Amino acid sequence: MAVLLLTLKIALLAFIVGGAVALITRGIRRSRANRLDPRWKGPRGQPGYESQAFGAMPNTPLPDWAYGDDERDGDEGR
Repeated sequence: MAVLLLTLKIALLAFIVGGAVALITRGIRRSRANRLDPRWKGPRGQPGYESQAFGAMPNTPLPDWAYGDDERDGDEGR
């Protein structure tokens, strides 16, 4: 029984290591094959903070309530 468990452990470890090596090898080959392809390279410019944090967002005006005064109880001052 102990020999069977040892064999299964070794087979599982070999399967995991083999899969990891295959994934790494494929990634390296894809990277090298597409290095000269201009479509592979993204824009080189550094995006602004908003673009980096939230994605590309258009400039939109703030709603009326954003300029309101928190001291007021309602809209009677408008």
